[in-house]
Amino acid sequence: MSINPRRRILAYTLLEIMLGVTIFSLVSAAVGSAYLFGLRSFQALSNYSTLEARNRSAIDLMTRELRSAQTISSYNTALNRKLTFVDGNYKTISYTFDPYAGTLTRTSNNVNKVLLRDCDLINFNLGTRAVSSKSGPSLRHSTLVSLNTSASEAAPSPATARRASRPPRIFGA
Repeated sequence: MSINPRRRILAYTLLEIMLGVTIFSLVSAAVGSAYLFGLRSFQALSNYSTLEARNRSAIDLMTRELRSAQTISSYNTALNRKLTFVDGNYKTISYTFDPYAGTLTRTSNNVNKVLLRDCDLINFNLGTRAVSSKSGPSLRHSTLVSLNTSASEAAPSPATARRASRPPRIFGA
């Protein structure tokens, strides 16, 4: 029996197989890490977008009601910040911010509704300014309400906290 030298058996050596498996593992780990990072980023953006939508809805409701307010009946900047006013339909409405619970609550007709959760900060600041007419300055005064808000998810990074902070919004009442 003779062995034909031209006929070779094609196969991989152990070293080639180990090198291939190692390269495949490294590439798979890199692709998996990028995929997980993308999923986490998408989830975080989705959470912030939902939070932003809730914040915008609550502040828009508050803005509409403050602009139609007849009078501001009480104002408290102590620990539980509270702003109470009478709206255009002569109903008493109050907004209360509880810093411990992180909630903004709207109360009207003895019905409480939580507008915001996970809220870090809401400040109600009042001021007055003289309203002038075309004919000259008037003695009539207008009340200004300035709102500063900030909201975040469980543990924001400093960059996220800067993005979540809102500039003051001023409404005439």
